[in-house]
Amino acid sequence: MVSPETTIELCRKSLKATKKRLETWLENNPLTVSKEDDSNSWAVKRQNHRASSALLEDCLAALKRMEDGTYGRCLCGNLIDPDRLIAYPEASRCRPCQEKKGLQVR
Repeated sequence: MVSPETTIELCRKSLKATKKRLETWLENNPLTVSKEDDSNSWAVKRQNHRASSALLEDCLAALKRMEDGTYGRCLCGNLIDPDRLIAYPEASRCRPCQEKKGLQVR
């Protein structure tokens, strides 16, 4: 079994790498419309930006929780399963809370 400290360190590395990758992608792919864009390509571009921006926000929030010592704890107060954190380091909810919220559980 992996220690809580090791879990947090693995998640920190993953979050930082994801943060850097998303920041670079968003910087290199500005959300602009060109004359060559049709409505479908614009919709895809906009959706990619929304998804990337949302994931970046989740990464930043998780890194902040690491700083303030609340990382790995659900909004309800319960601990988030370490396997869930390793698979989805941005997780802010335990599995039961995620299911209650009606969001996809990863």
